[in-house]
Order: sequence, then structure tokens, then C-alpha cells
Amino acid sequence: MAMHIFFEANQYSIQEFVALKSEQTFVMHAQSFLKNWISNLPFTFNSSGSTGTPKTLTFAKESLLESAFATIQALNLSNNPQHILLCLSAQFVGGAMMLARALALDCPITILEPSSNVFSKIGSEHPYTFASFVPMQIMSEDFNLESFKKIEVVLIGGTSVSKALEVQLSAYPNRVYHTYGMSETLSHVALKRFGLMQGYKAIQPYSINLNQDGCILITNTNSQQIISTHDIGEWVGEKEFIITGRTDFIINSGGLKINPEPIEKIVWEFFGSDLHEVFVLAKAKHTLLGEEAILVGTRSIDEKELFLLKEYLSARGFKKEAPKRYSRINQIPLTLNGKLNRLKVNEWLDSQLFLGNL
Repeated sequence: MAMHIFFEANQYSIQEFVALKSEQTFVMHAQSFLKNWISNLPFTFNSSGSTGTPKTLTFAKESLLESAFATIQALNLSNNPQHILLCLSAQFVGGAMMLARALALDCPITILEPSSNVFSKIGSEHPYTFASFVPMQIMSEDFNLESFKKIEVVLIGGTSVSKALEVQLSAYPNRVYHTYGMSETLSHVALKRFGLMQGYKAIQPYSINLNQDGCILITNTNSQQIISTHDIGEWVGEKEFIITGRTDFIINSGGLKINPEPIEKIVWEFFGSDLHEVFVLAKAKHTLLGEEAILVGTRSIDEKELFLLKEYLSARGFKKEAPKRYSRINQIPLTLNGKLNRLKVNEWLDSQLFLGNL
């Protein structure tokens, strides 16, 4: 079946969808992408801003096609007819590349409004064979397991995945992958299949290396372009790697450099692995230490629980890094494309300290 766009129970050609009158932002972003594609115009995206000020990035259509075909080849998507589900915003690379893959495959695509409760709109008899989600869509209370399992190939991206969610996704019969990549690389350059792989493995035409500081270097072997990242990597085999944190997330507390992400995973594990609870080891300004690591979360914690948590972290090798204070937040701030916004968490924490709420 050639590419058609399904939207709100109607079927459109590309030209018909582009001409559709709509005031819905996600529709207008998809239309803008398709207009550029038809006219062979450059594509401009903003990075998420989860690690700093969002950057504006511009790519030619040829670069999007190269990325699309890299995914198609890595996942063997051209072997069978596909029907793609787009439930991410085409304003950002993750959603835009789903449109690019549908165009490259010349297959139908259904567009749903991006939201955390997207599974409330996906029926159990859906036709989708390939989809991409962010973790909050999988962790939503509206998540429908039967609908999810019917999607043959699933990408999970945008941010890290908790151990419990990874275990949950590993048990499903469909092929579910966690992606590694960034806006600068036009989507993922490496994939990790839940249940079968310990780490990520680069897909063609990309190769992965570590620099002298242990940070990931990404090389496009076609163009020989090298992208240096702030992601701290570690090899877990000859060709697989894991991400243990980011250099720009490091908390420097009185000379002690604290990597928050490994600690966050242990904290979440300690509190019972509730998929709907979120914990962030944030940093606040401190007159003597420079920065102080303070745990922020959506759960209420008393002094006894905090003491037991510190003991648990100490037993796991994080005695000095264990946070001494906790602050509850009603909702963890996210970027527009669903990533944890650490900068906003840190700003909120500083405001709480200024107001004397800690």
C-alpha cells in the first residue's frame, strides 16, 4: 500500500493533508515538514533544551533520507508491509523522522495527537506495525498492553529508561528497542533491544568510540563527520556500550563529583519500582560546597525513609554521594518533547531554598 496519511478517521494523500485546514499545532508541524519535503527545502529543528539552551539545527533532505534508510535497514522494515504510527510532534527530530521513514518506505502512516495518554486513542485492533514512543507514554495509566504488543517494532527514545520499565518491556513478544542518538545526528545512531542486549550497538553508517575522558564520539562513516558528546560511555562487550551519565549533569559538591543518574536508578529501586514515581538528584547552590546534591521526587518521604535510603546507597557504594535532603515536587518539569528538564528542576530547587522551604 502506497503512502497515505490517516488522520481523525479520514485518509489523505500527502497533498490533501498539506492542504487540510487545521489550527492544531501538531498537525501544522506535520504539514510544515511535508511541505519542505515536497519542495526539497532544508529542515530546521531545535534541540530539546534538556541540557542547556536549545540549539537550532538545519539539515538537507538527503540527510533525513540517509537517517531514515539507516533505521529501515537496521530493523529490516522493508521486508514486510508497514503501517507507521506517529504520536510524537514533527516539530522535533524524533517525530519528524517517523514521517521521513514513511516517505522512504512509501507506506501508510497514522497521525495521532502527541500526549502522555496516547494509548487511550489506540484500539486493540489497530493496524500499526512500527511506532516510536517516549517513556512517559508507556508509563501512563492509560497504557494498553494488548494494543502495545500488536505493534511489531517499537522504538523508545528521548530519555533514559528505568530498570523496572526495561524488565517490563523485555517480557513482551514484539521487538522493542531503546534508542541512542540526538538531534544533531537526526535520530538514533545505536539501538538496544530489550531482553536480548546489555547495551547499545551502532547501526550503519555510524561507529562509536570513547575519547580520553570516556565520552562518546560518533562518526558517520559515509561523511566522516565526528560528533563529540557529553555522554559518559562504557563498553559492555566488543560492540555494545552503555551510558552512565553526562559530564554536564555532574554535581561538584565541595570537590566531590557526583554523577546523578546511577544514584537515581538506585533510589527508584529502593522505593519499590513504581513506574509512575520520578526521582531526580538535582543540584542547588551552596555557599560553602558550591553545589549541593538534593533529591527531588514526586513521592512524600519522611526522615526515617531518607535515613534508610542513605544507608541503602552507602551499601551500594555511594556513601559520600548520598543526598542528605529531600524535596517533594508535584510534577517533574519536562521539555516540549517529553524529556526530563534538569535545568528547570535545579531552578525550582534554588527557588525553594530562597523561599526557605527546605
